[in-house]
Amino acid sequence: MTDIRFVCLSDLHFGAENSLLSRLTTSDGDPMVDSSRASDVLVALIDCLKAIMGGQSRPPTLVLCGDVLELALANDDVAATVFMRFVELAFARDEPLFDDVIYFIPGNHDHHLWEGAREQQYADYVRGLATGEPLRPPWHVTRMYGLNDKDEVYSEFLGVIAQRATARDVKVRVVYPNFAVRSRDGARVAVFHHGHYVESMYRLMSKLRTALFPTRQNRDQIWDWEADNFAWIDFLWSTLGRSGDVGTDVGLIYSTLQDGEARLALVHSLVNRLASSSHRVLACRPARWALGAALGTAVRRSGTTERLTKAGSLSPSAQKGLAAYVEGPLRKQLEREAGEDEPIPDDVVFVFGHTHKPFEERRMALGYPEGITIYNTGGWVVDSLTTNLPQGAAVVLLDDDLHVASLRMYNQAVSDEQYKVEVHGEPPLRGTVAPGPLAAELGEIVRPDAPPWSSFSLAAAAGVRERQAALHRIIDRAKHQLAVQ
Repeated sequence: MTDIRFVCLSDLHFGAENSLLSRLTTSDGDPMVDSSRASDVLVALIDCLKAIMGGQSRPPTLVLCGDVLELALANDDVAATVFMRFVELAFARDEPLFDDVIYFIPGNHDHHLWEGAREQQYADYVRGLATGEPLRPPWHVTRMYGLNDKDEVYSEFLGVIAQRATARDVKVRVVYPNFAVRSRDGARVAVFHHGHYVESMYRLMSKLRTALFPTRQNRDQIWDWEADNFAWIDFLWSTLGRSGDVGTDVGLIYSTLQDGEARLALVHSLVNRLASSSHRVLACRPARWALGAALGTAVRRSGTTERLTKAGSLSPSAQKGLAAYVEGPLRKQLEREAGEDEPIPDDVVFVFGHTHKPFEERRMALGYPEGITIYNTGGWVVDSLTTNLPQGAAVVLLDDDLHVASLRMYNQAVSDEQYKVEVHGEPPLRGTVAPGPLAAELGEIVRPDAPPWSSFSLAAAAGVRERQAALHRIIDRAKHQLAVQ
């Protein structure tokens, strides 16, 4: 078996009640995370990775493509402890699966870890200045070719947790929002990104800026997108959920988005709260009706995020967002860091997650002479009451030549028998081609009906059912609390 060089995992959401990688228990009938033990799905996932990489001459590098910790909807200590359970399994002292340097590209649910690393990076820069030398403004991104970047940025928070779990010098290096690597011959580039910029809501501040100041020049560099939107992303998806009782309420509000009756109760609760305050205008019934209609529309739209859509791997709006990102900020960063004498390679691979719907495709894109190959890693959470067939998770594997294979661990299915681990190869641009050398080799190893693959599938099917039942209980609890208010 060819040595695997990179293993990409994304959207693990450690600590979330709806993550298959967090073990669930109950307290007074309500679901809660048991962070003292690894979940059955997590143990089975590690067993599958061992079956592939156990005999390698050197361990591969782990790339964590965002939303590793659930900072929006879980307590920090719970998320950190579940991450520790993962590190204990993946970096076992006797036979670690991965190299001691993890590359981490923050997502929207753990964006705050980027803010911490960014501030430490700026402090190191200031510390190195000569007395009297003026300061430059803080920067919002790193260089994408992190393997060759001398200005390393590390997540002290994740690093300390990893070292505590392993008693080894495991480091977590942060590259944001794009991490790129070249093949040995330089003919291929693979780029890793979390994927939140594919959805327009994460560019809300940029859109407002354009609407308010239409005569200003369009900003399409990656640092412009991040500088415009970082505070909005950090506040709503990493910080607000960590704000004591408010954070708990945010979690309940998120859960109600899955249920029409609960959404209606949420809107009524919000209107009644406002009407009972000092807003005299809301004493008028038509005003309350108008506000309820407006809030109902807003809440209903909030429940139609990309990860919850069931029509195909990407909605039309996300398709448009993906094209805008790869043809705009990503292409410009590739060109800038490659230099004038080194054009973008003909073969570019783009790996992202965020949508929780794994897929592979090859598409033509402006600025990419031979098109671009897209891999989505999916995600490990169950956030809908009924089966969502496109939702699932994949592990994306790359060898030294950056040949790619997607190990599709599961897609949600109607019956347990339909849960099967599959190997997906490199998709063609036109016509039908061979799956690629790495996928062909993996196809000889992965036997879906035999352990450890069949054991994983059984655990995944049971885990999805368990979390759908837990979501029902969480929504019932939310409706009860809203009714009491």
